[in-house]
Amino acid sequence: MALVINPEAISVTRFKKVKCTRCNGTGRVPKYKHIDDGKCFACNGSRWVSVAIQPPPPLSVVALFVTLQQVKDLSPDPRFDSFGGSVASFRADFEKLLVAIGRRDDMAAVVSIGDVAKAFNAGTARQLALKIPGIDMRTITRMVLPSAERAAAAVNEPSLSHAVEVARKLVDTDDEVEPLHHALIRNFASHRDTAESHAKACAEALAVVARRGVVVGNPNPIMFECHWIVSHASSVIEGIARRESEDPAEAVRLEGERQMGDLYAVSPLHVFANGRTMT
Repeated sequence: MALVINPEAISVTRFKKVKCTRCNGTGRVPKYKHIDDGKCFACNGSRWVSVAIQPPPPLSVVALFVTLQQVKDLSPDPRFDSFGGSVASFRADFEKLLVAIGRRDDMAAVVSIGDVAKAFNAGTARQLALKIPGIDMRTITRMVLPSAERAAAAVNEPSLSHAVEVARKLVDTDDEVEPLHHALIRNFASHRDTAESHAKACAEALAVVARRGVVVGNPNPIMFECHWIVSHASSVIEGIARRESEDPAEAVRLEGERQMGDLYAVSPLHVFANGRTMT
């Protein structure tokens, strides 16, 4: 009886070459010079050894859709809305979704994260995306990474350039990538800081968000880091525009439109896709 092995059931282990630690990458161990001229038997004199690479967690393919009820559940508590503005604003934005979907009494009807962004704002959309069970961190990173990339292209700040380069590899490939370093002391730039300071702060926030694996636990910290990424990126664009004697307000407005486009690229419009207007 032959043993039949299904090739698809075999987990293919990938390897990488690293400097041999026994001989420190020399291929020879001096104290064993009397044995085969001191050749290192760990690497067979080649100076390198192969080590297994732990494959990254697979991308969790999760539909970026939520129900109207899930959106409604974000409604502010009137008890903590002293001036009534938050509740009124939420109701007005929620009405846009109800009109667009055309089924006012069907709270089980679904809308895309992009639809939520169009009716409310990008921050609310990312907040709901983080609550979707099984959502992958790479998906969340894709929502905010382009804004960091634009900021990196606008300002000469090595930390941000490095962060966006690593983050792009994290989200677009399964290659082994060294995790971004989390700063022990964070640089929280204010509106009066330079574009370079905002770029550093953007890089530090990106280091928290840009990783692989499924979102677990409380998503609120990640939501705030996403906010810092896009906020600091906008401040970089604003600072560079002011430095180059351009209209900073217009630069920020255009960047806001681009950031919404980034979100639509990850989660296309659904109920608003056919040109339905918001009233």
